Amino acid sequence: MSLMKPGRKRRKGAGNSQPAKRVPFPELSQQKLDDKLYAYTRAMGIKEALNLHEYLRLEPQQAESCRSLCKLSKLLTALVEVSPSAKVKCRYLKHSMVYLQQTWGCELLSAHWTCEKGLLAGRAADALLVVLNHWRRCTASPTAWQRFCSKLDESQCQLMEQVKKKMVIEKPKRKLLPNVSDVSMDSKGFPAMTAHGKEEEEESEEEEEEEYDETEKEDEDEKEAVTKKAKKSDLDAMESSPPPVVKKDWRAAAGCNIKKPASKLVGKKKGKVSVAGLAKGPKAKTGPGKGPSKCKGTEKVLIHQASLSIGGGKNQAYIQHVPGPGDSKRLIIGITKLQASNTTKTHKELVELLLPACKKAKATKADVVAERAKLLSKFAK
Repeated sequence: MSLMKPGRKRRKGAGNSQPAKRVPFPELSQQKLDDKLYAYTRAMGIKEALNLHEYLRLEPQQAESCRSLCKLSKLLTALVEVSPSAKVKCRYLKHSMVYLQQTWGCELLSAHWTCEKGLLAGRAADALLVVLNHWRRCTASPTAWQRFCSKLDESQCQLMEQVKKKMVIEKPKRKLLPNVSDVSMDSKGFPAMTAHGKEEEEESEEEEEEEYDETEKEDEDEKEAVTKKAKKSDLDAMESSPPPVVKKDWRAAAGCNIKKPASKLVGKKKGKVSVAGLAKGPKAKTGPGKGPSKCKGTEKVLIHQASLSIGGGKNQAYIQHVPGPGDSKRLIIGITKLQASNTTKTHKELVELLLPACKKAKATKADVVAERAKLLSKFAK
């Protein structure tokens, strides 16, 4: 039988004594939220009412889409009128989505989300939560709002300013705790421990003046002696120091063998420059560093079809091969999740569709790049 280890006790005083408490979202009127979203849907129409653009697939931890938030200004206005802090619980939004689905039919949500009918209301509520989360993030501070407006036009900024004016941004209040001091005070309000008698102060002032006169003379004598010693030491150091060594003479002074640089002239005799060398002139740099770029001409390299492999993860998918020399893999093509968000396919599906183009005879990277552009335009929304 396995014995359970005793739980580790927490050390006394460890951790944060006053952790930040999570403030719950406020309670709202469900009837008012249903009426506002019903009026919004009736004004926008069934096809465009819940078209959240890029927020159909965005997640809270991803960056904000400023253009999409500007297009959803009427929807944000309807939600802010119900909750001025732009904080709405998921159950309220899900109830409103079920109400709108029963009123206008399943086409209201199924046109934008492909899943079972019972899950449509939850998907729409989750997407609206991301919209509100990003809107609160953009209006949280003046710097965030300035960054948000820098990506919009003047007319769009004015439109979003009107939505922001209807919000009530909550700022945390500072709590000042009383701190009673144990220091005793005198009648004038000063600490009693620093108080002295008047007679003692007068006597101390007279003694200080006498001591100051005596010490001032001693200090002047010491300064003169120190300056004389410093001048003598500087002269001695200059006389004993070796002569300066120029940078070009370092190796010779250290006893190293100096190799003369090879002659850059191309002519048969020394002192003559060939006409061919002058005609060519200095070689221009092809890359950002010194010398020619290493990546030049890689698009013309044939794809090694025997070593093709598909890789990637949640945010990107790609195809690799081993063109040689060596065993290192090289990238052929890649598609990100953001690129695939503008199409009806996922980034992994698009990469699988590019695999036949890589397996063609004498296929190169440039051919696959052109094929990717065709797929993105073919499956565009």
